Formats: sequence, C-alpha cells, structure tokens
Amino acid sequence: LIAEPEFGGLPEVVRAHIAFNKANFLVEREYHAPTRHQETRDRIRLEVEEALADGSLGADPGSASSVLDARGLAKITFADTKEAVREGIEDCVRAVTLAPEDEREVSSAYMDLNLRLGWRRYFEMEIRTGGR
Repeated sequence: LIAEPEFGGLPEVVRAHIAFNKANFLVEREYHAPTRHQETRDRIRLEVEEALADGSLGADPGSASSVLDARGLAKITFADTKEAVREGIEDCVRAVTLAPEDEREVSSAYMDLNLRLGWRRYFEMEIRTGGR
C-alpha cells in the first residue's frame, strides 16, 4: 500500500496513521520474533523510529497515548541496556495518563501487556549481564 503511487495522494494524517500501524506491527513482530540479520533489524528499527517520530500523529490528542505506548514498546524491543528497557516501561505507564477517558480501559490493557513484555526483557538482560 505504501509503495503505491496513489499513497502520496492520501491526506497526511491518513498516511501517518498507516505508517504508525505498520510501525506498530513491526515492533510487535520484532519483539516476539526478532530478525537475526543485524543490518536488517537496524533498518526496521530506523523505519519504526521515523514513523513514531512523526509529529502529526503525536500532536493529535486522541493518538498521543497510542504513540507513546508504541514508542515505549519500541524502546523495550530494540533495547541494548536495562536502562533503555526501563525507559520503555515508563513510557508505557505514562501513555495511560494521556488516553482519552473512553479509551482508558484499552490503554490500560496495552500497558499491562507491555509491562509484562518489558519486565520480561529487563530480567532476561539482567540474567545475561549478571546483574550489571
């Protein structure tokens, strides 16, 4: 869809939502089934970071929570250190506070999931590094 010439004719906010959805998918896939080829994984990470840095989506109050939650999970997924994982966890927790009232329940459910994934990654790193 993104590669189609007509994609450029869509409104900017629609293109941003599509890029966000793709980035969200890539983050979840990379968490659960990481790409082993580091150069490819780095390209995926860059694509995700660019999509999640798009200001047009984060500026929308209705999307701010989703964007911060996705950024948090991206930090968790691509983290090289326990500190980076903790930053991701903190983003996921803060994301709930940005959710509109009618989306708070869904946002909380995503936070619960991402916290589990985050702490799992954190403790995996702790085991690998011997607590350092």
